[in-house]
Amino acid sequence: MGRGGCRLAVLTVAIVISLTNAIRVNPLPAPQSTTWGSSGPIAVGTDLMLNTQSEQVIAGAWNRTWTSITTMKWVPAAIAAPIPKFQPFPTDTPSSKVKRWNSSLSQVDLTIADCGADLQHGVDESYTIDITQSTQAINVTAKTIWGALHAFTTLQQLIISDGNGGLMVENPVSIVDHPNYPYRGAMIDTGRNFISLAKIREQIDGMALSKMNVLHWHMADAQSWPVQMQVYPQMTQGAYSPQSTYSQDDIRDLIAYARARGVRIIPEIDMPGHASQGWTSVDPSIVACADSWWSNDEWALHTAVEPNPGQLDILNNKTYEVIKNVYGELARLFSDNIFHVGADELQTGCYNFSTAVQQYFAHNKSKTYDDLVQVWVDRAIPTFRSAANKTLMMWEDILISTPHAHTVPKNIILQTWNNGLENIKNLTSQGYDIVVSSADFFYLDCGFGGWVSNDPRYNEMANPNASVPTFNYGGNGGSWCAPYKSWQRIYDYDFTLNLTAQERTHVLGTEVPLWSEQVDDTVISSKMWPRAAAMAELAWSGNKDPKTGIKRTTQMTQRILNFREYLVANGIQAAPLMPKYCLQHPHACDFYYNQTALATYATTHTANGANGTTHGAKPIPAVTSIFASFVADARTKDITQQMRDRLKEYILDYIGVTLAASQSSDSTGPILSAVKALGGATGGSSTVLGKGKSFTPQYASLLNAALGHSLDFDDTYAKGTLHAGVTAIAAGLTQAELLADQNQVDNNMMDRLLLAVAVGYEITCRLGKELGNEAYSRGFHNTSTAGIFGAVATICVLKRLPAETVAHAFGLAGSKAAGSMQYLENGSWNKRLHPGFAAHDAFMAVALAEAGVIGAAKIFEGTFGFLNAYSPKDDKDLDYLTADLGRRWEFLETSLKPFPACRMTHGFIENATKLGREKGHTKASDVRSITLSLSPANVSVVGAPIPNKIHPENMVDAQFSAYFTTANSFLYGSDNGVRCYEQDRLMDPEIRALSDKITCKGDKAIKQFGSKMKVEYADGKTEEVEIPYPLGETQHPFTRDQVDAKFFSLVNPVFGEKRATQIRDMVDAIERHTVTELLGSLY
Repeated sequence: MGRGGCRLAVLTVAIVISLTNAIRVNPLPAPQSTTWGSSGPIAVGTDLMLNTQSEQVIAGAWNRTWTSITTMKWVPAAIAAPIPKFQPFPTDTPSSKVKRWNSSLSQVDLTIADCGADLQHGVDESYTIDITQSTQAINVTAKTIWGALHAFTTLQQLIISDGNGGLMVENPVSIVDHPNYPYRGAMIDTGRNFISLAKIREQIDGMALSKMNVLHWHMADAQSWPVQMQVYPQMTQGAYSPQSTYSQDDIRDLIAYARARGVRIIPEIDMPGHASQGWTSVDPSIVACADSWWSNDEWALHTAVEPNPGQLDILNNKTYEVIKNVYGELARLFSDNIFHVGADELQTGCYNFSTAVQQYFAHNKSKTYDDLVQVWVDRAIPTFRSAANKTLMMWEDILISTPHAHTVPKNIILQTWNNGLENIKNLTSQGYDIVVSSADFFYLDCGFGGWVSNDPRYNEMANPNASVPTFNYGGNGGSWCAPYKSWQRIYDYDFTLNLTAQERTHVLGTEVPLWSEQVDDTVISSKMWPRAAAMAELAWSGNKDPKTGIKRTTQMTQRILNFREYLVANGIQAAPLMPKYCLQHPHACDFYYNQTALATYATTHTANGANGTTHGAKPIPAVTSIFASFVADARTKDITQQMRDRLKEYILDYIGVTLAASQSSDSTGPILSAVKALGGATGGSSTVLGKGKSFTPQYASLLNAALGHSLDFDDTYAKGTLHAGVTAIAAGLTQAELLADQNQVDNNMMDRLLLAVAVGYEITCRLGKELGNEAYSRGFHNTSTAGIFGAVATICVLKRLPAETVAHAFGLAGSKAAGSMQYLENGSWNKRLHPGFAAHDAFMAVALAEAGVIGAAKIFEGTFGFLNAYSPKDDKDLDYLTADLGRRWEFLETSLKPFPACRMTHGFIENATKLGREKGHTKASDVRSITLSLSPANVSVVGAPIPNKIHPENMVDAQFSAYFTTANSFLYGSDNGVRCYEQDRLMDPEIRALSDKITCKGDKAIKQFGSKMKVEYADGKTEEVEIPYPLGETQHPFTRDQVDAKFFSLVNPVFGEKRATQIRDMVDAIERHTVTELLGSLY
């Protein structure tokens, strides 16, 4: 048959039958449009004649379809029905209405528009089915063969037993169907455990029945290489046994088997990570760290995320010769146009075992591991493309994990698995085509507990705290991606939420991965099915009713229960989802009786306890318990190289700012005098930066945090409008020193300090983000209100306190969370003290909790808790507040400040310098007017047209004045450091005259710390410049040279350049020093 069309006829002998009008069939995936008639059942005969010519795929598919139909004579096992009205004593059962229809079906007419279309990504898979009483034919149309195959799998579910040994279609029906997404996949992993060909075919059968069209075959991993290679036959020395291998004939047969069922196979060879077995048999020199201990017990030394370690050596030229040969041979073997080349989970520690990599860093001291990954991208991608013309696919790690490449070609398909909606938005907004495999929704191997052995965490005989989840009691039990992903979790995933229309075009589809650490032939089907079918419908026709937009999870229930039975009847060992009672009693096993409430996106009921007692509010996450467990379970292995590098920059910046304030801030002397009067400066052994080691710990923490904030020069977290580091670092240094003085330290103490500071930052940032501008507008200073909880977290991590104690400490700290914005009235020093009070009170809260004092429960989420009291807004996102905690680190978006002024003024400082002094303007008379545009929320903080903003007379007022900071920078350029807040500058007549010519206005189009500045010069010329992100933000970051320059500008006047350099070097190598050595150098 030609490309213009093909047609076949299937003839059947009619039987006249009778049955009820009720529609029992419920195909999965649900078609896009199904219209049932009501004239009664139509018989389907048992004698079949197939009339076709050369379309072997169609002929084979129909033979399988018809054999299945006639062999099973399927009786739907779970019937969709209305929600029953439960009555105490039912007395009556409605009788069935029987209707006869003496019509019959005698053939299937199939028309295909393009029989030559290949099975590749994007091929048309649409079809229609029409069964009417006016004709004896089932009419099927499809654009391509592959759409026709989907029509057949729908017919398999439409044609059922008539109850008397025959077959029937229940009523006339018209179906118009097509997939929403061209990529609907499942991933199997044959590298960690071998999967037989028979079981792989079983997965393909399930995929075909549920209209999934991509089998992503993760063929090998560091644990084994099961693929026979002609170019390197020795690679299967890395297989588990000679029998645990796939020959190339096996692979060709499997590709053909899948193709006949409309399923494409995309192979994956993971490179350069997850590479050991097989590769070492070719040449051991191309694999780094293959003989290392993977080191979970000392995570700073780890070389792999799980055993077995091994990564291809990026800087070994032989590596690229081998991958070209391996990739080239396999690319020729597989017919699909897409080839997955891995690129996930590179571990920097592995390359400590590579001489070439270590020499690379030694000779290029400015290079980072990101630069090393870029070398892989720049060399490997051309190598792949020279070997075969395929579209390459990679895991998202290559672009957004740690470490990652700086740039990746936009024609690479990226598979996203981490951070859910956030990463989907990130990648699509950059223009990358993606496949969604978010672990929180789609990973089918999650929730089965840990599998690594010799794990002491399980040796716990009693629940330490019934109200707080811990490792063995309500925690993840060793499964990093727990909990188990139920079919409802999968089906309810709105993976394009918050994407623009353009961003949605970059979502190719979805895939459920099944990693095989705990999977082999005995369990693969039960772990894959029927949950994968939930994703199949999600990607085919969606999880919402196309007419109402309401989620149809309720309607999906009977459909997937029935489909599970159907899979089993077809020889696929799918796991049961419910007791069979639930199949036979629709809705009797529902969690909620109110179906409408559950169907909508915004849930209107929440469960309370195992019995499902309901209340009238959206489910509230147990934020306090989750935060407490996060703190208690934090381990140094959680620190990535990116985190380590950023934390060192933050600590260095804090030390510089604090030391400068200890000598130059006008408030330092009075605050220190007060501490001395209270006895806090003597009798202790805690260090205050720049002052000495004689302070009591809580007062040392107070002073270190207050000094760190006195110049308003400390780091800033924009999303929470707060200074995240000052309380966490101040409390962390004091607590670490206390432990050292008490000889309670080990060799990993400084790693633990980094971890504790990271956790403190994270708690502060997440709380600050949730507080938002609402708290500011109510007069609360987020730096201290959220910061006390960050300080508590930091102290608790260092002391290794259990989750119960952490929760009590949080509860107690809630009564001390304070900080009034009223300091803006007169430029008071309250603001400088806010983080000091927070750090001081954090020590008190932890000490009380350790002593057994009971803190308030649910301090964050409770009715009168922190978030409701300080930021009572309707759009709280408490789920996001705790989402991916420990995997996605929000604090990494904290920025360093180039100027000692409120962050809201920084854009104006940059702009004014460019438009003023740098252009030769040094007098107010050079300007007619300046208009400053800023976010409306910031106007009252820095732009209100009031005397202490326009003509400030003290440092605090000046730091919070867009007028002064703009005029000063316009006239004096880069001389905008601490010096500019001295009295001669505050009273400078030129600055005051220029301030009078400045107008501030709110502009909703401007982002939080963005700015726009328009200058009209005296000669009538105008210039306008906009800075969306001021210097220091993650979108406009400091370079390391700028970090150092700021540090030296602050510390050289205190200690001199030599000692400042020693401090800088000590922080850069903080893991090799003690806290005593570090703090001893800071006074």
